Amino acid sequence: IIATPLHWVSNSYVMTFVSAELFTIALFFATLIIFYALVENLISARVAFLSCCLLIFSPFVHVWLVQPETNIYGAFMLVASLYLLWDYYKHRSPKRLIAYSLLIGFLLLGKKLFAISFFIILLGIYAKRYRETALFFVMHLLPWLSWYLLVTRVWHLPFYMDELSFGVGVWLLDMIH
Repeated sequence: IIATPLHWVSNSYVMTFVSAELFTIALFFATLIIFYALVENLISARVAFLSCCLLIFSPFVHVWLVQPETNIYGAFMLVASLYLLWDYYKHRSPKRLIAYSLLIGFLLLGKKLFAISFFIILLGIYAKRYRETALFFVMHLLPWLSWYLLVTRVWHLPFYMDELSFGVGVWLLDMIH
């Protein structure tokens, strides 16, 4: 979808690569903005600026930016989820909890970093906010359930998850055998 406008110029792999690189750079820029806002609100503007400089000059980021892959999206997801968690902590409301849970669940469709979900759930249990934790758990699974129903019921395709459907069943349990 992102490469379509560039394919009007030329329908080559180079245009696909360029569009992926531009998207990766834009996603990294969005990550920097959210990261700056998070650190500024938690610590200070000076620390936020220096932290963003460290992130920009990190060798990991340079490796991630030269080849389009999902690592920049993973960084974006992590920083965005932490920002949403902090914002919810500062401005608690049921509507915000539902919206942020759905947004985190939607982001998890792009890259399955379940450590984010586990962190939020453990944090909720630690803070003894059991109802909010249960609501987050249910709501953040709704995008995945919607995707599952779309794939299996509307498109009539088999649903595969790389974490679960390797071979016969749950591959983590199968590896014991």
